[in-house]
Amino acid sequence: MANEGNPWRAVSAVGLAAAILASVGCSSGSKPGSTPGSSDRAGSSASEAVAEDDGPKPDVILLVSGQQLGYLEPCGCTEGQSGGLGRRADLMSRLRADGTPLVPLDLGSLISDPAASRGGPEQERIKLGIGLEALARLGYQAMALGAEDLEVGISEYVGQHFNVPDAPPVVVTNATPVEGFEELFRPRVTVEAGPLTVGVLAVVDPEAIASLGDPEFELFLSELRDPIEAARDALPELEAESDVQVVLVQGPSDLARSVAEAMPEVEVVVGRSEFDSFPMKPELFHDGGTTLVLVGKKGQQVGLVDLFEGDGARPRYRRVPLDLRYEDAEPIRSLLAEEYLVRLDQNDVLENFPRRPHPSGATFVGAETCKACHPNTFEKWSGTRHAFAWPAIETGRRGNRTMDAECVSCHSTGFGFETGFVNAAQTPHLKGQQCENCHGPGSRHVSDPMNPEYREHVRVTLEQAERSLCIRCHDSDNDPHWDFAKRWPDVVHSGLDRYDDPATRTGLDPALIPGPEADGEAD
Repeated sequence: MANEGNPWRAVSAVGLAAAILASVGCSSGSKPGSTPGSSDRAGSSASEAVAEDDGPKPDVILLVSGQQLGYLEPCGCTEGQSGGLGRRADLMSRLRADGTPLVPLDLGSLISDPAASRGGPEQERIKLGIGLEALARLGYQAMALGAEDLEVGISEYVGQHFNVPDAPPVVVTNATPVEGFEELFRPRVTVEAGPLTVGVLAVVDPEAIASLGDPEFELFLSELRDPIEAARDALPELEAESDVQVVLVQGPSDLARSVAEAMPEVEVVVGRSEFDSFPMKPELFHDGGTTLVLVGKKGQQVGLVDLFEGDGARPRYRRVPLDLRYEDAEPIRSLLAEEYLVRLDQNDVLENFPRRPHPSGATFVGAETCKACHPNTFEKWSGTRHAFAWPAIETGRRGNRTMDAECVSCHSTGFGFETGFVNAAQTPHLKGQQCENCHGPGSRHVSDPMNPEYREHVRVTLEQAERSLCIRCHDSDNDPHWDFAKRWPDVVHSGLDRYDDPATRTGLDPALIPGPEADGEAD
């Protein structure tokens, strides 16, 4: 079990956050122009990696990102996956190597709803801390407040920020921070970058905050105002302090459009897209004076907004897919390949994963038990990739991931159910992608094979396999090239065994079946 004094555990209590504030002070974010870390990949420049429009070299580059939603890196199960913080580090290193000042800004939404996360609530909380650490290492200058990030509770959110001293400040123009939290939650941020000073405002949709129903929200922020009204009130002071004004909008894309329409003085507005991809082109308002960039989901791309010195100069936008042109680079590579995995292991993410009873009432028994009556079917399964799913996360592309609940959920059997996989030590018979992930737990069927009700519980139709079973793991994130019709012949196994042997009709002694029923709790 994890040590209760474990330094990797997330700080979650308001009192503890206040104690950290008193003892170490508040972070003001990375210093303007800082370049923490760089890629160790030699030879590639920004121009080789990022297609530029014809025209002059920019004086400053805004890098805009957001809506990571817990997608820290591609899972590595298949080729051609895009995104990942490590690849973003590679891109940013190349851009900085070309000498143009870089101002990274993030829209927030580092994580998704913990209750619906594939890895479970504990893993999502750890991801929040990892995401903040990544932004700090990459030199982000500001971030917006995302409602998804507050799904862990605002106390946890604040505590995690204080655990990362160099995390970027959270800009919330339409809320007032409670005394003591003014350095974390700021109405605006200005960044000196080369010949330009960039001013940043950020607003959050009040309805999204209200929907959280967090009673502790007002312990940190109060007076949540109309986004457009608050941004307009803050703009004159920002204009006095900066050459270029940027507004980050955490809310529906229509809210970002309304902000862009209402604020012709602002050069760049950054909002949320409802789609995974960034749009190919920005939306322009006020005869091109205001550029709106909508940030896609899952960190698959970033947006680059080139800024130029001089009156009347217009921003130039580029979308950069984080594809195979980029490699996992420091300072993120070690964060994800080492520190992240240590946190998952020390916080017992697998053991703490929420578990529920299976609706059939049966328990998981493992493929070796099924083999007793289905030897030829077992033999067919043994030759498929499913049988080697567990070794694939022990020594796969991303190293040992056997403590990662997101990986384990598709590389073990019955994970998330009360009698399913827990970990390799406690439930070794359920390692890998076995029969019961599709057919359901088999204890009742193996104890009474001829019982029609129990047989119906483990029956799967071709339609069920195609529409709802395979895509639980072979989804667009983990297997973007999935083709059911092409892959089904590899695993089809009907009619491989005969069942006229009386032994297959009598059932197994419950005492021989792994799990709770071995203690005499027979069906």
